[in-house]
Amino acid sequence: MGERQRGTDDVVAELAAKAAVAAGKDAATKAARGLLGDEAKDEAGRRARKWKLVAGLVLALCVVLGLIGLVLNYWLWFLGAGVLGLAGLFGYWRLRAKLAARREAKGIPEAAVEASAGATRAMASAEGVAKPAARRVDAEGAADAERRAEAAREARRLEAERDARARAEAEATREQEVDDELAAMKARLGK
Repeated sequence: MGERQRGTDDVVAELAAKAAVAAGKDAATKAARGLLGDEAKDEAGRRARKWKLVAGLVLALCVVLGLIGLVLNYWLWFLGAGVLGLAGLFGYWRLRAKLAARREAKGIPEAAVEASAGATRAMASAEGVAKPAARRVDAEGAADAERRAEAAREARRLEAERDARARAEAEATREQEVDDELAAMKARLGK
């Protein structure tokens, strides 16, 4: 009986080993398919990507054709917008040059405007939240910064006064012109 039992045990062990090897092969095959993908899945994925690419190209072509049609229908408006933009740029350059000439005529050179801006920045840093190292500025440097800030404030005040006088004179001139024109019209109607 011992031999028979041993033979049966050997057969059971052999069958268990074969089943384990078969299960291992099956698991390895499933894992390889998961990593590499099925050929059928790959083919379906390729078809889907192909259709997505074709649909994207058709959509892009429609957008491009729509933009071309828009430009063809409204080319005059696009041209007008370009001309208006160039006119605005030209006007900006002229205005900037005219303002610089006006400052020079008032006696405020461009260097003074730059110095005023620098003094304003110095004043803001002196009045603002100062860093600990900036707080240890010696008395002479602080007094110099204060003098520059005061000069900048005075320059701004003088410029504001000049601008206010110029505006008032321009307004008075305009009112006088309107009054003169009105008097001339009354004279023509009264004849």
